Amino acid sequence: PGAMVEYDRALAMNPKHAPSLSGRGVVFRLQGQHDKAIAEFDRALATNPRFDEALANRGVSLVFKGRPAEATADFDRVLEVEPNNPQAFFGRGLAMLATGQPERAIAAFDLALANKASDNALIHMLRARAFFAKNDLDKAMTDLDVTLALRPQFPEALTARGLVWTKKLDYDRALADFDRSIELEPNAIESYHSRAGVYEKLGKVDLA
Repeated sequence: PGAMVEYDRALAMNPKHAPSLSGRGVVFRLQGQHDKAIAEFDRALATNPRFDEALANRGVSLVFKGRPAEATADFDRVLEVEPNNPQAFFGRGLAMLATGQPERAIAAFDLALANKASDNALIHMLRARAFFAKNDLDKAMTDLDVTLALRPQFPEALTARGLVWTKKLDYDRALADFDRSIELEPNAIESYHSRAGVYEKLGKVDLA
């Protein structure tokens, strides 16, 4: 029946069940519906203001809504109580990356990984983006190789690796990664744009 159906069943029995409210928020977040996600996390926190899972997840959605300062406040509240909370470190890394602070993003992602975050492939990919922003291409490539070993069919990681290959002037490998990313995700806008840039560099403007 799906996660949302089960959360709704739980809430039919107890409308103030904070974990189920937060669970609904996570489902909405994964669907990219961040306004709805934030509303569910707010409901969970109205029931239990110290529900750290909802605080950390609300912070992630706030980052995606372009509200990094509010997000960071949520992560800080979590870390006051749980100093090693990996989701809060992950979210802080996202916020730092979104605000152009790659060094601080890398430090936060390091702590997320050290504290056994649940999605290492995603964190390595995001840390690679931070290394790329610092023009540290070798470390970015190392993280992306780890990401794709963990999750071979990860379009965003293939796109990111294509960008690194482009910066290294290895256009054949860049095109291969962009092609594979688009094959896996036909709406991968960044891959189309980046692939066009490589074709232009190769003088193939008819393909760009």
